[in-house]
Amino acid sequence: MKERIVSAVAAAPATDGALDAVARGLDAAAAMLGESRQDLARQRLAVVTANPELRERELAKLADYAHTIAETLEQRGVGEPQATLAAESGMTVLRVAMQQWANADDDRGLAAIMREAVSQLRAVATSD
Repeated sequence: MKERIVSAVAAAPATDGALDAVARGLDAAAAMLGESRQDLARQRLAVVTANPELRERELAKLADYAHTIAETLEQRGVGEPQATLAAESGMTVLRVAMQQWANADDDRGLAAIMREAVSQLRAVATSD
């Protein structure tokens, strides 16, 4: 999944800002995970949540993703700390959206949940 996200970030239009490029990476992740895997996501979340070692491993994996995404953003000309902030925020969106999707009782797909989470992140970032 990391490769898919990073490739989408790298391929984002030059006019995209850091968070827009990361959002394209999240779209790629949602497309890869597929809407038909919600039951698997629910089971995986339950196992990870119940096991502290797996929770720690999951956070380490997302930190690795964020580091690589930040490097990709820097290659696109995004400076620090913006590259790290966008990359880390994107991985938080991924984690939160996956949890929401796994526990969802509605018909929204993962991509819609991720897009909504990005919108909510933008709202938080621009609020006073």
